[in-house]
Amino acid sequence: MSQTSLLQVRIEGMSCSHCVSLVQKAVRGVEGVRDAVVRVGRADVEAPNAAADEVIRAIERAGFVAALVKEPAPQSGNEKKGCGCCRGGA
Repeated sequence: MSQTSLLQVRIEGMSCSHCVSLVQKAVRGVEGVRDAVVRVGRADVEAPNAAADEVIRAIERAGFVAALVKEPAPQSGNEKKGCGCCRGGA
């Protein structure tokens, strides 16, 4: 029997639809993730076969700060936040 695991992730540094696309692609690329609904600042991830820390690492590799909702808020002031569009790049 498969048990559904819904992860709620808070994400800092997102401010546009390009950020949403980057995070969605990163999260859906994690093995074991069934689906992900991403909005600016948060993601709801259906991941019955994925570890929460792998989902967080994927979001951080995409350039954002992330934490599970039940954990303390991510540290602010991280230089590596946002997509290239938000940071003034192309």
